[in-house]
Amino acid sequence: MLKDRNVGDKDHSKLQAALAAWFYARRKELGIQVFPAQRIQVSVSRYRVPDLCVTIGEPDEQIFTAPPLLCVEILSPEDRMPRVLVKVADFLQLGVPFVWAIDPWKRTATV
Repeated sequence: MLKDRNVGDKDHSKLQAALAAWFYARRKELGIQVFPAQRIQVSVSRYRVPDLCVTIGEPDEQIFTAPPLLCVEILSPEDRMPRVLVKVADFLQLGVPFVWAIDPWKRTATV
C-alpha cells in the first residue's frame, strides 16, 4: 500500500539542508555518510523515507536494508504524532539506534 508522504515547506527544507550540511562537513572525521530522503526497507512489504539518515561508512545497496546509525524525521505542519510514532517504531524495530523527530516550528526535538 502506498501512502502519501507529507513533504516539507521552506522551513522544513532549510532544516533538512542544514542538518545534511552539518553531518556532511564532518563525514570524514566521524566515518559517516549522510543521505537525505533515502529509501529504507523496514520490513518485507514496507519502505520508509526519512528526511535524513546517517550511516557508518558507505552502504553498498541502493535501497538500504541494514539499519542506519540515525534516522531523522522533520515534522511538517500537517504531520500528526500518531503517524510519526509509527514511522519511529518502524525504524527502531529495524534496529536503528538513534531516531530524531524534529519540530522546526516548536523548535523541539524528540530522541
